[in-house]
Amino acid sequence: VASVEKRYQEKIEGIQLEIDRGKEEIQNICDTLEALAGQEKDYRELWQSGALPKSEWEAKKNEWSQQRQQKKIAEKELARLKKSVSTAKSEYEGELSTMRLECRKEIEEDQVNEGKSVRDYEDQFLRSPVTGTVKALLVHTEGGVVSAAQELLEIVPDGQDYIMELSVQNQDIGYNKIGQPVSIHFD
Repeated sequence: VASVEKRYQEKIEGIQLEIDRGKEEIQNICDTLEALAGQEKDYRELWQSGALPKSEWEAKKNEWSQQRQQKKIAEKELARLKKSVSTAKSEYEGELSTMRLECRKEIEEDQVNEGKSVRDYEDQFLRSPVTGTVKALLVHTEGGVVSAAQELLEIVPDGQDYIMELSVQNQDIGYNKIGQPVSIHFD
């Protein structure tokens, strides 16, 4: 954005310098016209009194007419320059608008890509629907391919009551009661 702004600023400054020179030129032409108008009047009076040939008066009159034409040309050029400043400003605004749209599009694309990356990352992990302890791994190959219905591991859920069927030796049966806490050890 800064380089675009600098480029257009330099362009507008260059046009503004031309406008200033054009205004100065028009002022000089106006000063010359004013002097020529007085000279033309004097030459006409001298010609009418017979002190000057008609050709010299006509030459002065033509010079005055040419300066008027120069003034019109300079004024048209000045108007064109002023319009080109307006055009440059419009071009600058248009280019900025285009750049803003491109930036918004890039941001939107980055957000989409970021969301996809997060989903891809999260898809690398398996989540159990329950908390618990892994009892057995059924697949041991890292990076291996599994089918959609294939069991990968067995989980013993945490915080669950367990129902177990146990056999107790006859000699110990008298020491057990229903609902008694039990400590079980597996070998």
